[in-house]
Amino acid sequence: QALTCAPVLNAGTPVRGLRPKWSRDERQIYYLRHSDEGECCTLWVVNRDGTANTELLELPGYELNNSYFGIDHEGKIFYNHPDRSSAEVWLAAVE
Repeated sequence: QALTCAPVLNAGTPVRGLRPKWSRDERQIYYLRHSDEGECCTLWVVNRDGTANTELLELPGYELNNSYFGIDHEGKIFYNHPDRSSAEVWLAAVE
């Protein structure tokens, strides 16, 4: 079976980001971007057809090399804070 790949386009422009993750229902893609100040990271979501490309929230303390984010079955976002002094997992709420 052949697979077809194509970039996700928003109004004709490729959606650019890092570490894409599909939502559980495969209707959306969550991904990271650097903030306007160049700091890591803001979490974005886009529909699989490229519509509704939306910034969700900043992830304070997120480090590309040492952090991970995920989406649980209820759509809640979680990520680890790479503070070596503790093993914390942070839960982010999107209003």
